Amino acid sequence: CKEMQKDSTAMLALMDSTISMFTRPYLKEVAPYLWARAEARRNAGLYRDAVSDMNEYETLMTATVNDNFYYIRHQVEIQGRLYQQALNDITRAIVMNPKETFYYAEKASLEIRVGMYDNAIATAKESLSVDPNDSDGYLFLGVAQCLKGNKKEGIPNLQKAKDMGNLQAEKLIE
Repeated sequence: CKEMQKDSTAMLALMDSTISMFTRPYLKEVAPYLWARAEARRNAGLYRDAVSDMNEYETLMTATVNDNFYYIRHQVEIQGRLYQQALNDITRAIVMNPKETFYYAEKASLEIRVGMYDNAIATAKESLSVDPNDSDGYLFLGVAQCLKGNKKEGIPNLQKAKDMGNLQAEKLIE
């Protein structure tokens, strides 16, 4: 009801109250409440608090967390500017689902964002080894190469991404 009334302060207070009814160490029965509070905190812009709840959730549900969990937590960590943790989580997602090239693109994008161009090149190449028809692999490979100062190799990769239908590549080439 508080969420529908757009009263996030009262909603978070009620969620805190619910979780305080459980004692530490938590049992698995508190996990759904931790996840709900993490989502509410994320929506309220309390990213680091949301990550804290997600960490507790992971501890409780270790056997059932999957690559999607790590991807979601990675997104929240980026919003909270916890870049190293975000890189660790997207790497875990890749380990759990190595065929999903979207995760490689997310990792390469973050590596470029934090200036880890060599790592971004390696991640993009790894993505292309999984799926050589993935335009995002060529896009991030080209961007990282250009930012590293190697435009001679970077621009052809951006062009290849453009030829594959990637709309971002054209703007970056210009």
